[in-house]
Amino acid sequence: VRPIVPPTPSKFIRKLEFNLWLKISLEDEVVSMTVLRLASLKSWYSLSYGRFQMELCLNPGLVKKWKRMLKKEPVKGGQLLDPSTTVEVKFLRNLIEEFLEVVIC
Repeated sequence: VRPIVPPTPSKFIRKLEFNLWLKISLEDEVVSMTVLRLASLKSWYSLSYGRFQMELCLNPGLVKKWKRMLKKEPVKGGQLLDPSTTVEVKFLRNLIEEFLEVVIC
């Protein structure tokens, strides 16, 4: 088990700059379509249940896509894997936690 070491401010700033660059890249239609296909719905697992339900109500077109994605979820030992443990779901939350660690230190 690796000890948890708080990120250095410079390391965090590099990560933040990279993520800002990614966000700007998403404005390019080709990049946007590719990325949205790969990661968009997976990150919704990180929302609270109430917020998730509200977003589905506000975006009825996503309900069909969400149900289709659930059917494709991987199965291990006859049971669905916990999607909240995937990298796609944890990425933004981990980034925010790192940011807070740097700001507080």
